[in-house]
Amino acid sequence: MMLTSIATQARNGLEGLNRVPELAELPRIDAYLRHYAKATPNSEAAWCPHRRLSYLELANNVEQCMRALASAGVTVGDRVSTLSPPNSDFLTTFLATISLGAVWLGLNPRQTRRELEFVLDDARPTVAFVRGRIGERQYTGDLLELGRKTGSQIVGLDAAAAQGGIQSYEDFVSASEQASTDITEPSTDNTGPALLVYTSGSTGTPKGALISQRALVEAARMRLKAWGHDGYRILMNLPISHIGGACDVTCTGLVAGGGIVFLEAFDAQETVRLIDERSVTALYQVPTQLQMLLTAADQMDANLTSLQAICWSGARAPGPLVESLARRFPGKLGTDYSMTESVAPITLTPLMDDTEVLQRTAGWPAMGREVRLDGQSSEVLVRDENLMLGYWKREEETRAAIDQDGWLHTGDIGRFEDDGTLTLIGRTKELFISGGYNIYPAEIESVLEEHDEVAVAAVVPRDDPLWGEVGCAFVAALPGANLTGQELKTYCRSRLANYKIPKQFIIEPELPMLPVGKIDKATLRAKAASPANTKIGN
Repeated sequence: MMLTSIATQARNGLEGLNRVPELAELPRIDAYLRHYAKATPNSEAAWCPHRRLSYLELANNVEQCMRALASAGVTVGDRVSTLSPPNSDFLTTFLATISLGAVWLGLNPRQTRRELEFVLDDARPTVAFVRGRIGERQYTGDLLELGRKTGSQIVGLDAAAAQGGIQSYEDFVSASEQASTDITEPSTDNTGPALLVYTSGSTGTPKGALISQRALVEAARMRLKAWGHDGYRILMNLPISHIGGACDVTCTGLVAGGGIVFLEAFDAQETVRLIDERSVTALYQVPTQLQMLLTAADQMDANLTSLQAICWSGARAPGPLVESLARRFPGKLGTDYSMTESVAPITLTPLMDDTEVLQRTAGWPAMGREVRLDGQSSEVLVRDENLMLGYWKREEETRAAIDQDGWLHTGDIGRFEDDGTLTLIGRTKELFISGGYNIYPAEIESVLEEHDEVAVAAVVPRDDPLWGEVGCAFVAALPGANLTGQELKTYCRSRLANYKIPKQFIIEPELPMLPVGKIDKATLRAKAASPANTKIGN
């Protein structure tokens, strides 16, 4: 059924798309909030299913939260955490924290109690804002106990938290109003830490990357200059604990003076519906999400004509997906290559429909960044003043990531093409050796994903008594496909050297995913090592 756009209907007095023909050059993210609260006070800053905020309303809420945090003793350099899905509560606590010069971190609702305890113990937030219930999971008891262990003041953001004995946000704010706490004038310094993002820990203990206001602003400006910013409205359905949610989507929307449309959990059909109903103009997703969105849009016969920029990061987009996107959104596609430690894009493309560039490369080096390859290993190195400041309380790991000359070692192996674009070949840490040959899974995955019936592929190593390690390919087929392992092995023989061809192919309905939309390779490695796994195509 065709969805009917309500973009032109009344929005409780809020103006529609904010027209910003020229981006203001401001030093901090919170400075953009104050700027738009004065310049375009009635334009929509945030939309949630049960709440809409103008820029003026958001600024007032942020100032109220700032006073409460200051009354609770939060000062420059202190940490403040938020456990919440993406919504206006996250946005308010994030902006209030960084406005005070404190450091904000998002907690991942999908983490176990043990994982949450590690992050809270490591960061020691002065105040932790929490939802007592997210989905079917109750957090109240665990968070009260963890708060006592870490000395954090726990503040509830929903009724479930208050019912569990956690101080409500309303009481937290009311206490500060009674105390009449003064807050200092906003700082213009943008070099200190503002955001703390913990890596996934897939290669060991999670590390917190400290990120400055300057880096947050420049990351947003790089993307907006490449992909457009006038009349901006972006959909935010990524975890707030991830650089993609807190920086790449949220900060970009704020710097653009645009509206941020929040969806608390990724749902393909709900995302498609909101794109139509809220006239979303920009999408920034991982390729897996875009594939699901296309499928949902076809099923719903949805109107997606408001979209002006459809961009992805976090993984290479399979060829069939890029071709489908290019047919539907000609000239509106872009990609970037970035990571938590680089903050801003290392490389990116302008909006285009050149499927060859979009499929096979990560684009051109971002303006103002030095990008080169290590002379021996071909590892991608990047340098400028907008990298992470370092890992929280981990000097040795920081020195390993950023060398004495200021180059960030990404861990990615790359190759520059004749047109200046960067092709990523694989990860140094994912490399495995089979019979003396170096094998890069990304190269094999790229070949498999060019197959017309493959939706997504992942290659991991497993031990082998003869070769040391061999590749095991997990493949999810497109709907209606009838793939076999033998077919994929034959397909690979004409495209890969023999030693690169996986010794095992496992066809799955879908591949396990991490909360940020990337393939969960740790789970696949465990499955590949299991003697009970199904061997196909050997």
